[in-house]
Amino acid sequence: MNKGENTVTRDEFEAMLIKYEKEIYSFCLHLTGSRYEADELFQDTWLSAMEQRDAIDFRKNPRSWLMGKAVLQWKGKKRKFARRQRIAPQTDLTGELESVRFVSAQPLPEQIAEERELAEALRTEVRGLKERYRVVVELHYGMDLTAGEIADILKIPRGTVESRLSKARKLLRERMEGRGYEVR
Repeated sequence: MNKGENTVTRDEFEAMLIKYEKEIYSFCLHLTGSRYEADELFQDTWLSAMEQRDAIDFRKNPRSWLMGKAVLQWKGKKRKFARRQRIAPQTDLTGELESVRFVSAQPLPEQIAEERELAEALRTEVRGLKERYRVVVELHYGMDLTAGEIADILKIPRGTVESRLSKARKLLRERMEGRGYEVR
């Protein structure tokens, strides 16, 4: 990009896509909960980004800009699905997330089973949160973003992000304790 200009060259744009590809896909997977839907959301996010590539300001955070695109695409898909469900209800056959494998120094089979059970219980509880809490949890813990970065992506005040994170942690703690897990 030339100094003083806000236009992005094709090479700069492609380099940005390559740099953030895995991170954005992972975020899409966290949002949707299924590989099929994540593939679709990821592709739609990239297409939207390509169409609006002149809006990217490389002096700011292009990663946050891309995540914001993913959130907008996801919300649009949810609205469209809800509208279709009202007209002609159908069931979702996409399935569950594949189980996560934890890696540690020679864990015992019981430890692996306990960790998987805990991770699945936590994922289930996160998926059960209201959208406003679930999205900030996924962005903060899943994508390792700060409250400020999340605020930029969602276009809400930083204090609102911090409040939602605090409320989500409290809800998750209560729900996990209700399931019989010890929460630190």
